[in-house]
Amino acid sequence: MIVEAKSISKRLGETRAIDGLSFVLTDGIVGLVGKNGAGKSTLLRCLAGVYQLDAGELLCDGVPIGLSRPAEGTFFLPDDPYCPKGLSLKGLYRFLSCHYALDYSAIRDMAMEFGLPTDKPISSFSKGMKRQAYLAAALSVDSRLLLLDEAFDGLDPLALEKIKSRIVERFVGKDRLVIIASHNIVSLERLSDTFLLIDKGRLSDKGASEEIAHGLTKIQAVFSVPVSESDIESLGIDVIGFRSQGAMAEFLTHDESSIDKLKGRFAPPYIEKVPLTSTEIIAHAMAEGEKHE
Repeated sequence: MIVEAKSISKRLGETRAIDGLSFVLTDGIVGLVGKNGAGKSTLLRCLAGVYQLDAGELLCDGVPIGLSRPAEGTFFLPDDPYCPKGLSLKGLYRFLSCHYALDYSAIRDMAMEFGLPTDKPISSFSKGMKRQAYLAAALSVDSRLLLLDEAFDGLDPLALEKIKSRIVERFVGKDRLVIIASHNIVSLERLSDTFLLIDKGRLSDKGASEEIAHGLTKIQAVFSVPVSESDIESLGIDVIGFRSQGAMAEFLTHDESSIDKLKGRFAPPYIEKVPLTSTEIIAHAMAEGEKHE
């Protein structure tokens, strides 16, 4: 599956919610991240055929996506899903089955796993239970393109991990695409294959997490005596997100020669480059964006 945006734009009133956005996504799990109001929800609604673009073109496998014309096999779970008053989880399944091909065993199994009653009104559920119910319904749909808007908000850590496992099980390696919009980067950790960072309706300067991380190094070191951030910067090393505890320090930098400089000055008994997490990469990009506003 290939979803492509070609210079798309969308206004909501006086606000340009999406502004000349372009990208290409293939099958897998994509984290769509950015601050509140960045344009994430608007983009998902365009992909779902809820909003008509003002300019540009959205394509899925070469077929245009437009108003009321989402890609075949699309399911969209908004951040405020509609549920008819008094409807139970079983009733929600029947309601959705009028429009989508659903796997009843999947929604039944998830309801049992989460301890969700199938005959009680969803309106009586707690916030977290409602999220679980809607996600159970969304993951029971046989969709090729799943769009989730802030769907993890309100989930406890155990439920979140269970949902992540279900998403991976149903979508990874099966020519399917999941796009999950969230302002909470941590909730997408160890789930998304890649990230798209949106700011004011546009991609960040780099766009995807792999590009954001290019040239960025994470250093961990244990020094013989405590070393401060200013001590490291005095060597001409740019220091990002410095943290220390006793003689141990950790920071990000763009300086490829930082290890050699630190060895030459402080001779630390332990120092090495360590992998960056997706959370660190995106958090860094968002912080950099705020500096330039």
